[in-house]
Amino acid sequence: MITLTHPFINDPKYWHERAEELRSIAKLLDDTEVERQIRAIGVSYDRLAKHVQLWCEGIKGVNRALLKA
Repeated sequence: MITLTHPFINDPKYWHERAEELRSIAKLLDDTEVERQIRAIGVSYDRLAKHVQLWCEGIKGVNRALLKA
């Protein structure tokens, strides 16, 4: 099992904010290919945020189940 230690790594808000930051940067770019790539990374960060959210909800559900056992 991989343990990630960055304090915000398991926070969906962190990844959504990084995605928004990339979208803001992309608006400033003149190179359409680079803009496309930056936006694609932002989309990936949004997907990661959703994955982290679901993972955290699953962990909370497992913890609740263990407490009831």
